Amino acid sequence: MSITEHSGSKHDWIPLTKSAQGIYLAAIIDPKNPCYNTAEIMECPPETNLDYLREAFIQLYRENEGFRVQTRVQTGCPEQRVMPLDEFLTNLEVLPVISLPTQEETEEQNPVPATVRDWASELIREPLITDAGVTVRSAVTYYGGKLWVYHSFSHVVADGFAVFNALSRVAAIYRALSAGKPLPTVKRASLMELLQADHAAEHAREEDLALWTSEQAEVLSQPDTSLAARSASPAPQTLREVLTLPDKLQRDMLEIGKMYGTSWPVTVTGAVGSYLTRIGGHRSAAFGIPQMNRIFGAQVPAETRALGKTSAQTGTTAVNVLPVQVSGMGSIAQALDSVKNQYARNALQPLARQEDLERLAQSNNSRLFGAQINVIPFDAALPLGAPAENAPASVGYIHNISAGPVADITITLRGIPGRGHTISVELDANPNLYTREHVEFHAQHLQNWLESWAQAALEERSMDTLTTALSHEVELLESFNATAHPIEYKTLLQRFQDALTRYPNEPALYACVPDEDGTLSPQSSQAYEFSQVLTYHELDVRARA
Repeated sequence: MSITEHSGSKHDWIPLTKSAQGIYLAAIIDPKNPCYNTAEIMECPPETNLDYLREAFIQLYRENEGFRVQTRVQTGCPEQRVMPLDEFLTNLEVLPVISLPTQEETEEQNPVPATVRDWASELIREPLITDAGVTVRSAVTYYGGKLWVYHSFSHVVADGFAVFNALSRVAAIYRALSAGKPLPTVKRASLMELLQADHAAEHAREEDLALWTSEQAEVLSQPDTSLAARSASPAPQTLREVLTLPDKLQRDMLEIGKMYGTSWPVTVTGAVGSYLTRIGGHRSAAFGIPQMNRIFGAQVPAETRALGKTSAQTGTTAVNVLPVQVSGMGSIAQALDSVKNQYARNALQPLARQEDLERLAQSNNSRLFGAQINVIPFDAALPLGAPAENAPASVGYIHNISAGPVADITITLRGIPGRGHTISVELDANPNLYTREHVEFHAQHLQNWLESWAQAALEERSMDTLTTALSHEVELLESFNATAHPIEYKTLLQRFQDALTRYPNEPALYACVPDEDGTLSPQSSQAYEFSQVLTYHELDVRARA
């Protein structure tokens, strides 16, 4: 069915975009798996006005047709329709208040208390059923002197870029409402406009795929360099460890970017990728790098640029994941230059879908990539109000709870460096492939590697000088190999005489009995039977005879 056949009512059924189709089909194959949702918690001051916050979320849904859709499969084709706001809201309760029992919290790096994380994990276990028109879910709780706002989207309607834009918009609406000002205007594209732009880019999409299969054919014939060296379907919930990048390490990474002429995403991709490569025992390994596909350079076709612009103006999923090879040995300058060039290559061929490339790689008995490295350069701090007299501005902090479907392991760096805010490093692993001990191991060793790698980059040293081992592991290895001991210099004859004095009747020589003619050859029957034994005394007597 062509796009022109969907020109009736705005609430008619229309096709899903190419980007949404892949995630939708995966979700309906495994409908009870909540991994196809994304979930965030916004940490807010306890005095946050819940009525204004609810109104802000409802306004968000009103502005974005792509968030309030119902889906179905009709004659084998995934379709969607825009739901009127009133109908959409009948399927959900906006920000219901949930009470949590107060529990003793343990010291940990994660800024979200374990009790709140457990609450959010329970909420996300219930999948969002887009065929029933349920694309979002929300709730709030007061805990530890703060207000925690839970919100989840189906990945069918929102990727990471759309989620951040949505929560930023909620914060902007909330600021206006709390200040008694008009809502800030925003230009939003309709779902039909998005679909028309997606249809217009079909030829560019086909050309991008053709370029990957011709000019980048070697990428589709790579060996499996994943840490697990096997594959599995995404699990309902990942194993997660969260680190934070210290301020000094953030500054070092920014300085490295200046030294080597690389952006923040390229720099940290090189750093994280080199760890995963080295710990996996490879010189080079392939990783999936998500790209938001909203802003494109002038080098790509006009239809591709138009699709990116329209995708940025509405709630949708447009993200694509493409491979990048990262070296774990040799020159850091050369490794970063290679990553930068591959980022540029991916930006020129952005519409070739990950699913299509993976199928082509599998047909070559290969694998497109294992782990993903996801760099999200958005500030997790959202202002909720202007500073008042003798009081700082009210701020909400976004914390991600679910990374979406994780087939292998995903390492996400979230935040903008150099602003004094936290940059989180989230390790999400598929429990069908990794254990909790694996994830904890990689979290500890990655933190150590990033600091060592940054120091080596600043000093222009090779990665060959680095080790993935922690300091106490290096000390343990050195103690195992510390077999050196003082030895007094003596000739062989002097050492023989010492042995003769200490144990004259101990064996000194094992020999084979010669043939009757006094000779011995390899063909002799007793050539390999060391049956003749001479003690040190006997050997000494024979030597002096």
